[in-house]
Amino acid sequence: MIFLFCASQMCAQDPFYITFDVDNGLPSSEVYDIISDSKNSVWISTDRGLVKYDGAIQKVYNSENGLGDNTNFYFNKDKSGRIWMCGYNRKLSYLENDSIFQYKYNKDLNDVVGNEAKRWIKYLDTNYFITFQNYDGVEYFRAQEELLNNKDGAFFEKNASYFAKKDTLVKIYDEFFNYFFYEKTLYTTDWFRVSKAIRNAKNEIVYHNRNTVLKQNLSNQDIEEKVIPFDIEKVYLDGGGNLWVCTREGLVYFEDSNLNAKAKVFFKGLLISCIIEDFQGNYWVGTNDSGVKFVPSFDMSNISVDDNLNVNFLSISIYNDKIAFGTSKSKLVICDKNEDCKVYSVPSQASQASNAQINKIGNWDKNSIILNNGSVFDGENFSIPESPLLDFIIGAFCAKLENDDLIIHTRKESFTVIDQKNKFRITSNKFKNPINNHLYSVAQNAKEDIYLGTAKGLYLVKNYDYSNNKEILDNQSKGLGRISSINIDCHNIAWVSTIGNGTYAVLDDVAYKITDDKNLSNPLINKVIATQDSLLWIATNDGIDVLSYNLEDSLQVKFLRNINQADGLVSTSVNDIEYWDGKIWAATNAGVCNFSPDILNKPVPQIPIVITEFTNQDSLYNIEDELSFERDQNDIFISYSGLSFQQFSEEVEYKYRLVKDKQESEEDWYYTKDRTVRFNDLTHGNYSFEVNAMNKLRVWNDTTAIVRFSIKPRFVETTLFKLLMLFFFALVIYTVVRILNDRNKNRQDRLLELEEAKRKIQEAEISAIRNQMNPHFVYNSLNSIQNLIFKNDSYGANYYLSKFSMLMRQSLQFTSVNFISLRQEFDFLSNYLELEALRFPNKFDYTFILDDSLDAERMRIPSLILQPIVENSIKHGFDNIDYPGVLTIKATTNNNLLEISIKDNGNGVRKAHPKQNKSIEEHKSFGTKMVSNRIELLNKSHFDKQATIKVLQSEVGYQTLFILPIRYD
Repeated sequence: MIFLFCASQMCAQDPFYITFDVDNGLPSSEVYDIISDSKNSVWISTDRGLVKYDGAIQKVYNSENGLGDNTNFYFNKDKSGRIWMCGYNRKLSYLENDSIFQYKYNKDLNDVVGNEAKRWIKYLDTNYFITFQNYDGVEYFRAQEELLNNKDGAFFEKNASYFAKKDTLVKIYDEFFNYFFYEKTLYTTDWFRVSKAIRNAKNEIVYHNRNTVLKQNLSNQDIEEKVIPFDIEKVYLDGGGNLWVCTREGLVYFEDSNLNAKAKVFFKGLLISCIIEDFQGNYWVGTNDSGVKFVPSFDMSNISVDDNLNVNFLSISIYNDKIAFGTSKSKLVICDKNEDCKVYSVPSQASQASNAQINKIGNWDKNSIILNNGSVFDGENFSIPESPLLDFIIGAFCAKLENDDLIIHTRKESFTVIDQKNKFRITSNKFKNPINNHLYSVAQNAKEDIYLGTAKGLYLVKNYDYSNNKEILDNQSKGLGRISSINIDCHNIAWVSTIGNGTYAVLDDVAYKITDDKNLSNPLINKVIATQDSLLWIATNDGIDVLSYNLEDSLQVKFLRNINQADGLVSTSVNDIEYWDGKIWAATNAGVCNFSPDILNKPVPQIPIVITEFTNQDSLYNIEDELSFERDQNDIFISYSGLSFQQFSEEVEYKYRLVKDKQESEEDWYYTKDRTVRFNDLTHGNYSFEVNAMNKLRVWNDTTAIVRFSIKPRFVETTLFKLLMLFFFALVIYTVVRILNDRNKNRQDRLLELEEAKRKIQEAEISAIRNQMNPHFVYNSLNSIQNLIFKNDSYGANYYLSKFSMLMRQSLQFTSVNFISLRQEFDFLSNYLELEALRFPNKFDYTFILDDSLDAERMRIPSLILQPIVENSIKHGFDNIDYPGVLTIKATTNNNLLEISIKDNGNGVRKAHPKQNKSIEEHKSFGTKMVSNRIELLNKSHFDKQATIKVLQSEVGYQTLFILPIRYD
C-alpha cells in the first residue's frame, strides 16, 4: 500500500500541458518573456532570438532579421502597439507590423546611460527610458524630441539624476528591490529589469520584492503581504483577476488574488520566468531551462498520484464520501475531497494474472465496494465474501442490488443471480428467456426495475422476476448492441451507452437513439451519466461530449460541446466518468482529472481569421494595396490562417468563396480544412475572396477575412472595344440601310412615277369611257330635234334645243372632273330624262327617291356614272313594250356605304324573240361593262373601300345596284 500526499500547504498536480522547446521549434529552451501582439499572435523571447507563433507556424527572428541582439530579456508594449525589447548589449529593438526595427538612437542612448553590465534599458513611452542604477536605485532619461532630427547625434536628458534610498519617490523593501512612481504608475525594479505594478478590478495594485507579494488598496492604502518561500521573478493578473507569481521554484497561484487563501504551486522545481493568458484563455508559462509550457486550462485539476505508477485509469465508483478508481495492473486508487489519494495493490485470485484490470467497481454496501475480480474493499482491507454460494471465480462484473441480490458475471455462464436471503442462485442460461450474453452493466430505477446491459442488447427485469425478462428495443424494433453503461437520472430515464451504436434514452420501455452526426465525437461510448441539471456527460475515446436535454413535450436533446485536451483534459481516452463533490471526475489512460461543470460557462472566443499570403503567378502582393492584374495574370494562390491555440489536436475548419462582380449566394461557400486555395484561369472581372474559420463550438467568426482584386479584360473584352465594334457594326448597318433606303427610294420614285403615269392613263381611260356617252347622246338628241323640225314643231324644237344645250354644258363641265355631288348627278339625270321623255312621249315615267339622311349637296360620287345605265333602260328596256315604262332611281345608305338603285320595268328576260334579246343584251352588257371598268379604275386610284356594281335580272325589267364608298366634299 502506497500513500501519496502533499507535504506542503502549497501543492497541486500539474495540469495538462504541451512543451515548446528546442525539440519542437524554439531556438533555445531558456525563455525570458512572452507577449501577445495586436493580432493575438504569441511572441517568445529566448536567449537565441524571438519566436512568433500563430497557432500553426513558428517563425524565428534574430539579428539577421534586424534584431539588435539575439538575447532580449523582456517585452514592453507602448501606446501605439509597438513591442519594445532591450538586448543583452543594451540595444533597443521594436516590433511593428511583424517587422523588426532597431531604435535609431541606440548609440546616443548608450553613451548617456553608460556601459555598466546591468544597466538594461526599458522603453516606457513618449521617448522616456529607464535603467537600473547599481542595487539601490533607478534613473530615467528623456530624449529631447525637438533635437532628435536636427543633428547626427541625439541628445538625451537625464530627468532625475539618481533615485537613491534618500529619495522619497523610491520605496525600498530590501537591498535588491526598489519601487518608484512615474506618471502615477508604480514600477518595481530588480537587478536586471523594471516591471510595472499591476492593478486589478478592485482598485488594488499588486507588486513584489524578493520573496514577498504585496497588495495595496489604493482607496485606503492598506497593504497585504504574502511571503513566498521562493525568489520571485514576476507577478501577473489574468482576465479573471487571479494572481500568478512566477518564482524560481514553480508557479504560485492565488485565486481571485486572495493572498490569505491556500495557494497552489504548479511546475514545482522549475524556474518560471513569465506567464501570460492569451485571447482564448490559454496560458503560456515561460521557464528558464525547459522552454514554454502551453496550458489550455488550470481549471482542469489533475489528481496527484505517484508518477511511477504508470497505469491506465479504467473505472470510477463513489462510496463512503470517497471516490475510488480502478486501474490496470491491479491498482486501486482512493481519493478524498481534498484530493489526497492513496494507491492500493489489489490481491489477485489464484486463477487470475497479476496485471488484471479493475475495469468495474460496484457498491457492496455503504462502506464497501466490490471489484470485478470478486474482492470487497472496506476502505482499508480487501476480502473475499464468505458465502457458500460464491464457489466460483467472478469474471468481469459484480453488482449488488437494492434487495441485496448479487448479479455476477462468471466465466462459466453469462451471469448468475444470487439471492442471498433465500440462499439460492439462478444462472442466466436457465431463465425461461435465456440471456446468453456477457453482462457489462446493471442499474436500477426508482421502481427497482433492473436494467441488464449485455454484449448483445439491453434487458429489463421487473419485480426481480429474472426469468420473465424483456429485451429493450429501439423505436424501429432493433436491438441496441453491446451495452457499456446504464445511468438512471432524476426523471427515471435510463441513459444507455453502447460500443458502436451511440447513446440511447429509455422511455416507457422503448429506446430512443440520441443522434447528432455533425457534433457527437464518437459512436463508441464508454460511459454516460446524467446530472440533475439535465446534462449528459458522455465519455468517449475522443473526449467528453456534453449534451443538454428536457422533457417538456417530448425528449429534446441538444449538443453543447466536446471537452478534450484543448480544455485541459489530460487525455482524450476517457474510460469512465462520475459526478461527485460538485465536480465531474474522469478516468483516462493518462490519469485522473476533475473539473467544475461551470466549464460550460467559459466563453470560447471566435477564431480570428487572416489572409497571410496572396500570390499571382509566383509574385507576392500586399493585400492592403489595390490589386489589379492584366488578363494573363490570372493564376491566384491564397493562404489564410485561423488563429487558434486550442485546436491543436484537430484542424480548424474553414469556409471560403470567390465572388465575381458581387454575384454572391450562400451556395458559393466551400468547406475545407486546408489553409491554402488556388484559382486558375480566372476570367476578367472584379473579385472578392472571403474566408472564415470555425471554433471548437462550431461557431463561425462574425467577420470574414476579405481580399479584393480585379483582372483586367483583354482589349477585345473591354467596353471600349465593344463600343467601337458596336459603332463599326452600326456604321456598316447604317451604310447598308442608307444604300438600301436610297435604292428603295429610287425604286419608290420610279414606282410613283409609274403609278402617276398609270393614274394619268387611268384618268384618261376614265375620261374616255365617260366621254363615250357623248356621241350617242348628241347623235340621238340631234335626231330628236331633226324630227321636231320635220314636224314643223318650232316650239318643241326650240325647247328641246334649249334643254339640249343645257345638258351639253353640264356634260362638258362634269366630264372634266372625277367626282360631282349626288345632287348634281341627279339634276343631270333629271335633265337627261326630260329630253328623252320629249323624244319618246308617253313612253315612260321616271322617279327620283333620295333618302332624308343623305347630304346630297356634300356627298360625292363619280361624275356621270349613272347615265349609261339609265340610257340602257330607256333605249333597250322600254323598247317595244305595250305598257307604260317606269324608271326609279333611288339613293340610300347601308352599313356606311352609299347604295344607288336604278330599276326599270322594261323587257327583262325575254325568250319569245331570241335575236332581239341578244341585241338588247349586247347593248346592255356594253353599257354595264363600261361602268364596271370605270369603277375598277376608281377602286385602284381613289377608293379606300371597294365600290361594286350588281345587275339583277327578272322576267320584267332590270335593276342595277351601285354600292359606293361615301365621300364628302
